Amino acid sequence: MGAYFVFKGIDSRDYSIVVNTLPPIQSAKEDGEFLKVPGSDGYLFQPFGSLSPMEKELEITLKDVVQLTTIKSWLRGSGDLVLSSEPDVFYKARLTGPIDFKRLLYLRTAKIKFVCQPYGYLESGLILQTLTVPGGLVNPGTATSKPIITIFGTGSITLTVNSSNVILSNVSDYVTLNSEIEEAYKDLLGKNNDMQGEFPVFVLGNNSISWTGTVTKLEIVPNWRNL
Repeated sequence: MGAYFVFKGIDSRDYSIVVNTLPPIQSAKEDGEFLKVPGSDGYLFQPFGSLSPMEKELEITLKDVVQLTTIKSWLRGSGDLVLSSEPDVFYKARLTGPIDFKRLLYLRTAKIKFVCQPYGYLESGLILQTLTVPGGLVNPGTATSKPIITIFGTGSITLTVNSSNVILSNVSDYVTLNSEIEEAYKDLLGKNNDMQGEFPVFVLGNNSISWTGTVTKLEIVPNWRNL
């Protein structure tokens, strides 16, 4: 099977695009600075606690120029990117340009570059997990994950993930904690003012999940990810 990529849910093979080269499998660079201490050999590294975005460049060949207009509309903006070299992982990516569509039209080849968030997200991390009694989840990734947790219940609820507590008040039917964007909400209604504590994070390996209060179930999208 030849190389391919999927962007915004569309497979490059659907447009008769041949992928000549894929980017190397890489990890994001840790942000920080190197410090030279007078009188000391070598250096110290001061981390900033963040990761840099990654650039992923592909070279493609267009076999069917009739679809060029449709391809121009597709290859723009942002979306999930899957590469055939890592089929079980997707990247949150944005196309940077411009793409030389004139070259693509006449020479049939061009390079396209994506700027990706610094994590590769596991497809398995999108599978909804349901807990009706306290239990746990195992993080199979190589990085901590920021889940989306919907708590179904009423009144005052305390959610405990590992050793961290989130205290929720005025829960009516359900409330969602989205750790990725650090927002609590019920549908379009913001609920940050009814929350105390830090948004839950799943560490590598085992994660314990429990609660107090009137809760019928938790629905969790774990968002497993790799460095």
